[in-house]
Amino acid sequence: MSKKIKMVSIIAAILAIVAISSIIYINDYYRPMPYATEILANNNNLSSDNVSITETDNYIYFEYKEKVNITNTTNTSNKQINTKKGLIFYPGGKVAYESYVPFAKKLSERGYDVAIVKMPLNLAIIDTNKANIIIEKHNDVEWIIGGHSLGGTAASIFVHNNPEKAKGIVFLASYPNENLSSINIKGLSIVGTRDGVLDKKSFDESISKFPKNTTFEIINGGNHGYFGYYGFQEGDNNATISREKQEEETVNIIDKFLESI
Repeated sequence: MSKKIKMVSIIAAILAIVAISSIIYINDYYRPMPYATEILANNNNLSSDNVSITETDNYIYFEYKEKVNITNTTNTSNKQINTKKGLIFYPGGKVAYESYVPFAKKLSERGYDVAIVKMPLNLAIIDTNKANIIIEKHNDVEWIIGGHSLGGTAASIFVHNNPEKAKGIVFLASYPNENLSSINIKGLSIVGTRDGVLDKKSFDESISKFPKNTTFEIINGGNHGYFGYYGFQEGDNNATISREKQEEETVNIIDKFLESI
């Protein structure tokens, strides 16, 4: 066999290995639990709910039908101004976006629009600016951005680069990659006491990077994976509360936070 043929064979073998590795990597992510996908499958049967769900190539949108979040009356006009608030949500790393459907729907039922962003390869860090698609499409909403785990870190990059586009930021088992302390927005951090995935050392070292006006909340018994509806996450601890209980506490805390903005 000539050197040229040998080289071609080596290159072909390397490309095959890369292709196989890529396929394995792309398919190696946390799938949504049936409960989450059933909500989407039954979307057309939700006529009794006050939330409509629409899905595009880039996001799932939960719209609260009664546009009455906050009513402000100006001194210069008798016209009422209805201001909607919403949360743009970046999924955790290698977690299917559908896993957050139950959480998003329950939060939307409290009176907010919620958008779960679909990320390439299920990694929000690849496209941190994707929130712009929602903001431009739904410019009548005052947006707060947030995310779970790596998604929260990606959200911090978006806020750092676009401080005028977000009224607040929410971290679920996450912390900022960029320094947000000089940006005049409110922040919210929620962490479970049984979280085995969150890097506690990095979290503590990032405290100074959170917005100065940040509320830190702890869910007793909560873990990392129970912020969504997907399988047990490698490295996590078993929670001592149910997934439903952690979801309920998370929604209550975020609801209170959004009301304060």
